[in-house]
Amino acid sequence: WLQFEKIMKIHSYQIKSIVEAYFSVNLNTKRRKRRIVDAKKIYCKLCTDLTNESLAKIGRNISNGHATVLHHSRTARFLIQTDPDFAKDFLTLKRQIDEKLRWVMDVSIPVKPNYLIHPARFRKDGKSLREVLIKRGQTTEISYGVYKSSIS
Repeated sequence: WLQFEKIMKIHSYQIKSIVEAYFSVNLNTKRRKRRIVDAKKIYCKLCTDLTNESLAKIGRNISNGHATVLHHSRTARFLIQTDPDFAKDFLTLKRQIDEKLRWVMDVSIPVKPNYLIHPARFRKDGKSLREVLIKRGQTTEISYGVYKSSIS
């Protein structure tokens, strides 16, 4: 069984431009207006969730340190649960980013599963699937071959 994992990359500067366009603010400003602070919190939460970039790199994009990014992302998690307006803005931006990811796909690579679970593991009587099929008179080559890994 060949599975494909879609590798989609998005960077913090791309998230920053989406958030700035949505809120019509500049995230590099030092002002403490509620709308700007909420935009920074959403930016930090989205970056920590969707990118593998360090907190320091995320913070440099908005002229802040790693501790501020950590604080903003933790506060955003709380606000998403308690403030409906904040949650609506966050989910809207997350959907926009998901749409962008759907269209900006870098590559698809084949992924080998770690292991295949044999169906006999779930049988109560402990008999293997091969034993059951032989008892029924069925060939094990065709029925059992589905569970053999074809990937080496």
